[in-house]
Amino acid sequence: MNKICIPLGIALLLTSTLSAQTVSLDNGIVQMEISLTGGIITELGLFGVDINPLHEYGHFLCFDRWGPSSPEDKALGIPFHGEASKITWTLNQESSFDQGQHYTEMSCLLPIVNLGMNRKIYLNDNTSVFKVVEEITNHTDSLKVFNLVQHPTLGAPFLDETTIVDTQVDSGFSQSGNLPPASEDVITWPQTVVDGDSTDLRYLNVDHSWQSAVVTFILDEKEEYRWVTAVNPSLNLMLGYIWPASDYPWLNLWLRLDNNAPFARGLEFGSTGLHKTWPELLGMEQIFGRKLYEEIGVNDTIVKTYFAFMSKIPSDYKGVESVTIDGEKIRVEEYDMEPERVIELAIRDTLTGIEPTVHEENEALILGQNYPNPVHQETSISYTLSHEGRVTLELFNATGQLVQTLVNGFRVAGDHIVSLHASGLPAGIYSYRLRAGNSQSQKKMILSNN
Repeated sequence: MNKICIPLGIALLLTSTLSAQTVSLDNGIVQMEISLTGGIITELGLFGVDINPLHEYGHFLCFDRWGPSSPEDKALGIPFHGEASKITWTLNQESSFDQGQHYTEMSCLLPIVNLGMNRKIYLNDNTSVFKVVEEITNHTDSLKVFNLVQHPTLGAPFLDETTIVDTQVDSGFSQSGNLPPASEDVITWPQTVVDGDSTDLRYLNVDHSWQSAVVTFILDEKEEYRWVTAVNPSLNLMLGYIWPASDYPWLNLWLRLDNNAPFARGLEFGSTGLHKTWPELLGMEQIFGRKLYEEIGVNDTIVKTYFAFMSKIPSDYKGVESVTIDGEKIRVEEYDMEPERVIELAIRDTLTGIEPTVHEENEALILGQNYPNPVHQETSISYTLSHEGRVTLELFNATGQLVQTLVNGFRVAGDHIVSLHASGLPAGIYSYRLRAGNSQSQKKMILSNN
């Protein structure tokens, strides 16, 4: 059969992020670590449980595409799965805590296709649920097609032959079969046939002739939420995701064995179910009557959300029957269990996703958002000082390198405006930081050459 694998160059890049600059959110119950190299979630873990369920590939984004680049796109420098996991993201807000909620924010601008992504992550102080909000923006001068696929990847020791994956899906097909799938190619969860071998997709067993596969399922958008979970009862650990069905209508399961042992398993929920180049995808356009891509207008923003959650489970846990959002809780019901065993996880404050207020230290300074933003040639930055003193205002690129010093000297108290001439600067996301005494504030700007 045709194998779909992550190229070696991408694997090496993803592995290298483990030592890159990371941002951490933790509340003493659960922890998430995100590498700014690629914006990759490299670790999810419960305190007191020394197991990271994610593979060394982590949870990365396939954006603006899922899968390979055409020869024309390769010539432009667009890599497999798009640019997002290959560039350095900008940290807009360091991890903070306010009003019972932990919060961080980061962003990136894809330099070739000129799509932007702003990500906000929330964590309540008393739960093991993260809320992730990602805002997609179009900085080109025309309508743009794109795809966004979340790519969490399971790895050892969490992934073994006893790990159980559960979900609730409709019709499916194999990416290595006939495309578009004929009626005889349609598969139903969890039983399917891969390369002539019948298999139960709840498990990644080793008694197969195939070593890798991608199977895809459509999700019912009539349901408000869809979900996927992975549990390892012997390790007493569960990882799960739940998201609005309209945000991510496809679920793509990547399975790979190595030396007849489970190597990695991708729980990929996204906006497409076709792992092909853009010309092939646009030519097919739909499968099962569902569109295979999204469109975004000029300067428009599309917002997508998901929850990631973790929980301890008993050693005789059978898997997951359903995951629902019930009021202010995520409710997880066990698979085929009588009497019913239910896990409930609070999401009260993360439902709104209102950003915590980040207070300026002693209100010594206030830094305004530059205008206009995105920047084409020139922009203005305003700031207010409560006391006179020495001030620096510096501009940094996406890798954290100092690009320009806009202010460096004594300034009186009051309102100030600085002009930035951006000619000669490459397009991308920049940050500017104001310092006065022991106080500082930082914001981002987007420079577009269009």
